[in-house]
Amino acid sequence: MSETTNLSALRRAANKARKFPYNTCGASRYLHDLADDLAKGNLTLVEDDPRGVAAHIYAVITALWEARSKLEGK
Repeated sequence: MSETTNLSALRRAANKARKFPYNTCGASRYLHDLADDLAKGNLTLVEDDPRGVAAHIYAVITALWEARSKLEGK
């Protein structure tokens, strides 16, 4: 799987896991927006590997939102 395909899959998984407002918080929504900007190359604050950072953020917020949904039974 290419990096782009993997990043796209991670983004889709995060979007699917997001159940606003039930399993999100301001901090996780901010990270989601940040990951979107990094994935699109819109931010230069991370010069080393912005797409890699975005991939890690997507993975973490997906796990967070899925866990919150499971705990809430949604």
